[in-house]
Amino acid sequence: MVPTNVSNNVTFLLDVSKFKSWADWKCDDMGAWRNNGTKKHSFSHKNGLVKATDSEDIVEDGTVYTLVRMYYKNKTSPDLKKCVSFIEGKCLNKQLAI
Repeated sequence: MVPTNVSNNVTFLLDVSKFKSWADWKCDDMGAWRNNGTKKHSFSHKNGLVKATDSEDIVEDGTVYTLVRMYYKNKTSPDLKKCVSFIEGKCLNKQLAI
């Protein structure tokens, strides 16, 4: 169930594997939202070490993860904002949805 009627600064962890559509997390009872931008940061994981990397880098026998942050402002109450973060993975150069 997607959280609704939020009135305080809070953080939620959602298991989107239970949603019918990945985008269902966008549905709430708080009106319309405007996307204020998206930022991506890539990291490689190899032999137990994690380091910042370019998303285009090839990591042999390792994994590349991208942290995606999407920023939103409420259209009717611009002081109301939300930030959605999720991880995308690329394992041995094959796309992997996490």
